[in-house]
Amino acid sequence: MAGGKGRRLRTEKQLIEICGKPMISWVVEAVRNSSLIEEVVLAITKLVVKTREWALKNGLRIIYTSGKGYESDVLEAVRKVGSPAFIIPSDMPLISSQMIDRLIGMSENIKADIVTFAVPLRDYLKYGSIKSIVPIKCNKAECQPIGISLFNNSSCETWMTLIVDMSPEFINVNTLEELELARRYMKEDRL
Repeated sequence: MAGGKGRRLRTEKQLIEICGKPMISWVVEAVRNSSLIEEVVLAITKLVVKTREWALKNGLRIIYTSGKGYESDVLEAVRKVGSPAFIIPSDMPLISSQMIDRLIGMSENIKADIVTFAVPLRDYLKYGSIKSIVPIKCNKAECQPIGISLFNNSSCETWMTLIVDMSPEFINVNTLEELELARRYMKEDRL
């Protein structure tokens, strides 16, 4: 998913560089290196002209969504590409192919149409900005969705949320604080 307006960072945030590459490059590389994903499809809106140019230059298939919001655009994207579909935000630069494979493996035997992933809110706040939280209830506990989902069926009638342990890999860059945190982790990881 790479079609957001980037209001908080006032730019096409997926193109902000971390360790010499746009954030989206790190995500696409991880997805391409996953042993369980066949094709990378970038969902964008007409608002992200530079992201479109980047995607075409890097040989990615593009689909357009209407830009009504993340959840609406996800559903629109899944209906266009079909299922199963693994959805991941383009502003999660620390995600690894191993983590992607792990999340897909965790949801393989779940019969729900949609499997979403969330982390305990108290753990998320160690890595994410309070400005970015949209808490949900998971088994009577507060959790933060991480923006990653597996759509087993595009009918979207049944839904399950899996709670996973927080990891720096789930840092979703929405604020300057999260951008600096991602840059710091990326540098430490590269040393």
